[in-house]
Amino acid sequence: MITILLIFTFTASAATQVTLQPSSEVVESGSSVTVDIFVDPDTEIAGMQFDLKFDSSLLQVTNVTEGDLFKQSGTETFFNPGQNDTETLKNVYGCIQGIGEVSTSGIFATMTLSSTPGKRDMAQIYLQNVTVSSQEGNAVQTSVNNTSIILTKTRNYDNFQNELIQRLVEELTLNRQSYA
Repeated sequence: MITILLIFTFTASAATQVTLQPSSEVVESGSSVTVDIFVDPDTEIAGMQFDLKFDSSLLQVTNVTEGDLFKQSGTETFFNPGQNDTETLKNVYGCIQGIGEVSTSGIFATMTLSSTPGKRDMAQIYLQNVTVSSQEGNAVQTSVNNTSIILTKTRNYDNFQNELIQRLVEELTLNRQSYA
């Protein structure tokens, strides 16, 4: 009886994992970062869709490309990079065309985000309306892992260089005075 309950518990708790994976969790403001949508299926899948929510005062989506998730079986795919709408990238979707499914982990899509120059904050990025489906079009159970990116201010290298030279001159002057 306990074995049967454990089997049902593990079966019920299984879910396809969808994870946002940034290329870096700390980004200098004004620079770009890529974010992969990594999918680890717990069953065979053939399609996926999502919306991406973000703070447009901190980040802007500049590019969305298809990953290798559905291409790994060598089948033809269809991919829509979505529409950018203020603080949401809407209707990103893709699927295997014809017959075919995958059950091996892979990247569904890669997004390039540019950060706003001069901004310093934590930018939360999260998926909404995520649906992963089987070849028959049935939704499979999913679990989503969102992320955040810390934006740091851009260092003004001219000022930094001038400050460094000034400190070095002061240290040399102090060292010269101590030997005299």
